[in-house]
Amino acid sequence: MPWQNAGTPIQALGLVKRTGFDARTASRPANTQTVLNNVSLDIDGAGLTAIVGPSGAGKTSLLYVLSGLDRPDSGRVTIGGTDVYALNEERRSRFIRGHIGFVF
Repeated sequence: MPWQNAGTPIQALGLVKRTGFDARTASRPANTQTVLNNVSLDIDGAGLTAIVGPSGAGKTSLLYVLSGLDRPDSGRVTIGGTDVYALNEERRSRFIRGHIGFVF
């Protein structure tokens, strides 16, 4: 039987995420690494989507950003047309939990 639920589309545009950011001083140490560099993707929401790649490719960082667990340094994530990082932390968490799920 085919999947009946069309799901909620997810879109990521120009995501950039760097490691080593010190939120207390709003600065980056010299050893900062870019783990996501201008990543864009569209997930239609129907069925399953697998994100695969070698160790250190940024899979976990991407899922953390898509799930609202870690804010991107730049770029945008929308779920069903809603910019999730425009929501406050509590609303963002509730919204994302209601629309997507992950298995690591």
